[in-house]
Amino acid sequence: MMVLHVSDTHLGAAPYGLTLRYRDVYEAFVEAMEIALREHVDLVVHTGDFFNSPNPPPDAYMVAAKVLRKLRDRDVKVIAIAGQHDMPKRRGLSPLQVLESLGLLKYVAVDEIAHWRIEDLEIVAVPYKLRDEISKLKSHGKGILAAHLILRETGVPQYDARLADLPEGFSYIALGDYHKHLELRLSNGTPVVYTGSTEVLRRDEVTENGRIVTIVDLSKREAHIQKVTLRTPRPWIAGRFTDVKTAIKTVTERAKQFVSNGLKTPIVYVELECKNSDLTEFYHVMDNLLKKNLIAYYKVEILESWSRDFEKVVLEEVGEVTLRSVVREVVGNDILASRILELLNDPSRESARKFVDEIASNKELKEALFKLLVKTKGRLPTRKTRAVESRNSHSFKKTGLAKFIR
Repeated sequence: MMVLHVSDTHLGAAPYGLTLRYRDVYEAFVEAMEIALREHVDLVVHTGDFFNSPNPPPDAYMVAAKVLRKLRDRDVKVIAIAGQHDMPKRRGLSPLQVLESLGLLKYVAVDEIAHWRIEDLEIVAVPYKLRDEISKLKSHGKGILAAHLILRETGVPQYDARLADLPEGFSYIALGDYHKHLELRLSNGTPVVYTGSTEVLRRDEVTENGRIVTIVDLSKREAHIQKVTLRTPRPWIAGRFTDVKTAIKTVTERAKQFVSNGLKTPIVYVELECKNSDLTEFYHVMDNLLKKNLIAYYKVEILESWSRDFEKVVLEEVGEVTLRSVVREVVGNDILASRILELLNDPSRESARKFVDEIASNKELKEALFKLLVKTKGRLPTRKTRAVESRNSHSFKKTGLAKFIR
């Protein structure tokens, strides 16, 4: 039997609130399921977070329905287990159960551990809410264990289980919830695979290997694994730089390379450790890349060294470092510093009202506050961001979903 392992499709998500990313999520899901048809698999195993919310938008249902109908018509069976994003926080149905009631999903595990036999294959499915029960399970032959949980071996601090907690006896263990592709092995050699999310939802999920789905050949007792890289996920250019010119050169070259290779325009996420005065050229180049449709969006975080320089001055000149001494050094006015400290000690609405009233009625305090704002503009806070989205990314709102739901 040929099986496609897919996970964490998060239909309905719009990473960073961007309209173009909303569509990206759908396109990655569609491509993953088209691979199932192209490779003539018998079974699709989805290991959780099918949707991004227990109350997905209507178009998320429509995209899912269109794809699942194609699979059903080709007699491709689909198993779906509920991740935490598929679970209602209180009472109510999971969206997976809605698809099940419509006849679009036949094998669904939401509220209990499910056991199925499909041809000669045993399937055990563990939804997120029952992940703590996984160590109690046993297999009696060739089969798949599917679950939505975090193993300690992923490196995530808040994990649900250890690799050693997983039961032996299965041919393949399919896991979801961790968004990067990761292959592990039990002590007996059984493959334990996080196939990863179909799209990047957060900056820390970016990998050089892209987004992957996994095809598993279970025609024999030992599973044979094939990784398939998706082409529709949007590429990223991410890095930290201390030199603006290097950042510009790197981003420009990689953006042109992605576009020339027929990929989507990339997302740029850059951390710069430099002075604000050096940024004008960088912003100018990024804006031009947006206009030329070579990048889709950019976000810049400024890691300024001013805060470290200020800390050094305070330590050398003030002597004993206290909150009062630091505030006075920054503010430069004893009365205003005292009022700010009073507000910090009692941050109530009444204290804030009194602070505002006193500033409004006291010319000296008003001038001191104005000078403080002028002095700190462009320097505080020490981490600043700028994010810009391509204008072209909004154009799909009117017609872009049509290709998914016709």
